[in-house]
Amino acid sequence: MTTKHQIEPKLEHYGSMVDFLGCSGCVKEAYDLICTMPMNPNATIWGALLSVCHTHDNMELAESAAKELIDLEPWNSGNYVMLSNVYAKRGKWDEVEKVRGLMLENRINKAPGQSMVR
Repeated sequence: MTTKHQIEPKLEHYGSMVDFLGCSGCVKEAYDLICTMPMNPNATIWGALLSVCHTHDNMELAESAAKELIDLEPWNSGNYVMLSNVYAKRGKWDEVEKVRGLMLENRINKAPGQSMVR
């Protein structure tokens, strides 16, 4: 991008690459890209990584992404729920309970699921 088109990559370019790598199953490479970005990753980037970690069952990187997300957005219940789902997928019920306990401790309420029937 930089050499051929003289375009400096922005945060959204890195986000697209994280999503692309992660969806392709290259979760570790997506994490490595985040760690080498010349700017600080935002919640969208960490959220993309957490999502692909859930899809590809990578609990270790999911924990790292969730920690970053909780630091950036401690009020966002979705981050806690996604981490809880990663643990549940592995049958780590003690860890699920710890995450739910952390939500209670921090007074984080999960919005109830909704559906619409037409």
